[in-house]
Amino acid sequence: MTQHLIRLGHGARITVPAYLAALRMAKANPDQTYARGLRNWWPCTGAEIMREYREDMHDRINARGGLMRYGRVHMARVHPSTWSQAKDPRVPLERDRIASMNRHQRLRFAHRARTED
Repeated sequence: MTQHLIRLGHGARITVPAYLAALRMAKANPDQTYARGLRNWWPCTGAEIMREYREDMHDRINARGGLMRYGRVHMARVHPSTWSQAKDPRVPLERDRIASMNRHQRLRFAHRARTED
């Protein structure tokens, strides 16, 4: 039988049932101090653990939606100024801007690349 493990930010690996049980305990006791958090090795309260869990959940959602995380700052794969140009079909796009897009967007906007004059 295959056992699925979750690797925490400080390197520990735990099973999924143990992870869920720990989250339930942290949610039920927000003022209690635990030995470690989800991302760090120092003591954290249950409220801090739940905050880390929510941030990590949002990071996973955003990573699937095309956003990347650099440190704790979220940055889109495509710069907003590129999108402002991309929404106008008459404006040619620089090749380096198209290269910074994900595969789907590169295919969508490849015909709009600026040609060398």
